[in-house]
Amino acid sequence: MAKQHKMGQKAVRADRKMAKVILSVKNKKGSYSFRESIMEAEAAKEFVKNQSN
Repeated sequence: MAKQHKMGQKAVRADRKMAKVILSVKNKKGSYSFRESIMEAEAAKEFVKNQSN
């Protein structure tokens, strides 16, 4: 119950499928930096589709 109050009802659900997304960003020097993010699988599919256009 404490976990549910701390993280919210949506975070407690165990049936969600999560995906790790690695984003690359080109900085001013011309090199790339990478950042990891974890999001729901459906949101990741939409994100990738929007980024590839």
